[in-house]
Amino acid sequence: MHPELDKTRMLDVMRIEFAFVERTLAHLTEAQMVEPNAAGNGWSVKDTIAHLTRWVERLNNWLDKVQHGEDPQAPEPGFRWEDIDQINDLYVEKDKDLPIKQVLSDFQRAHIAALEDVEALTEDDIFTRQWDGLRDPLWTYIVYNTSDHYFEHIVPIREWMTEKGYN
Repeated sequence: MHPELDKTRMLDVMRIEFAFVERTLAHLTEAQMVEPNAAGNGWSVKDTIAHLTRWVERLNNWLDKVQHGEDPQAPEPGFRWEDIDQINDLYVEKDKDLPIKQVLSDFQRAHIAALEDVEALTEDDIFTRQWDGLRDPLWTYIVYNTSDHYFEHIVPIREWMTEKGYN
């Protein structure tokens, strides 16, 4: 188990970082959300939120498998961790034409599902049990694909917003 983290604290941090994303997005118009290179990687805010959604959905798939006593396959069937840039590029391309309202709605839905899935797990499932198909304890996948991942991408967007005068 992580010495500073339990399930309750994990859920709290997930909610806090999601709220940080929502507060950030509230300052932007739809036109601003589709401007390229908002985070220095060529992606728009919309692309970034779609990217975050894909990883939360991937996490939800893993958590669903865990809840059913199955071993999740990470990162996903047909890919290895070394393919992460290829995975990201593939999904950014797939999601590029999605309407912004759908991207935002999908992100919120995926986040709520992740909270519900984590709430349904035991501390043992999250912190102790080793799952075949995952190279690290489950808590690391939960944290990285929600709160840490949100923060990682939203801070550069906040910096971009400041540079553009959008806040």
